[in-house]
Amino acid sequence: MSSTHLRSIPLVLGGIIVLFAISFSSHASFTAIQLLEGPAWLIDPRAIAHLIGFIGVVMGIWFFMNSFAEKATLQLNLTLGSLLPLITLGYFWGPDMLREQIGLESAFLALHSIPLYLSACFCAFMMKKLSPRLIEPKGALVVSGLTSLAISLYWELFQQRFIGVYGNSHREYLQFGQILCDLGGIAIGYALVAIIVSKLEIQKNSCFQPQSDILQDCRTARTEVKSTTILDKGFEVHEAISQPKTACSERHKFVRIRPTPG
Repeated sequence: MSSTHLRSIPLVLGGIIVLFAISFSSHASFTAIQLLEGPAWLIDPRAIAHLIGFIGVVMGIWFFMNSFAEKATLQLNLTLGSLLPLITLGYFWGPDMLREQIGLESAFLALHSIPLYLSACFCAFMMKKLSPRLIEPKGALVVSGLTSLAISLYWELFQQRFIGVYGNSHREYLQFGQILCDLGGIAIGYALVAIIVSKLEIQKNSCFQPQSDILQDCRTARTEVKSTTILDKGFEVHEAISQPKTACSERHKFVRIRPTPG
């Protein structure tokens, strides 16, 4: 599997997980689990939806950050981002049939997501300029985990406590059960993305081999010796083209200079 395909897995899987979490929150029904006394320690369907959703959030943020490290994934990222203004324009200025398909909630969600998306792009671009490691697979994994944690803490400790919840008034207590679900979802998402990162590291290491390994590939892989030139000062040049048996698809040209025998 190519590097681009591996990097895109969290995007697809994360999107499916988030959509499932939204549906689960709206339609699932079961008796809430009481961890300790009081409403703060309830784990209800919405708390489980948080657990599921944050798995996808970690994956989505990782793809977004890491997409700035590779041209193909960045193009995919920007293409998806361009859908936000198109959805907004389609609802407010499109035909009635299109407006019915989009819906008011989706249109307002897309409209409010545009400044957030542009701000995130700016931050990722600045990270690429100032600290490129933060958009590489390992760095993006750390950023995605910390960003997801910040989102959870903002929602649970500030938004729900002092502003409001889903159009209702704020709560008089912290939902510790929901916070635990948030943390569990972040941990699971982090672990799943770490698997992708490890596979990318394996591909990277197989593509960039030490010089001794490259010369060994010249001898053991499919190698075609192109020419041997004897220099005036007692050296001979061996030029070969090799197709190493690695994840790289490129052909490599090798030149080796060594003293002539005798």
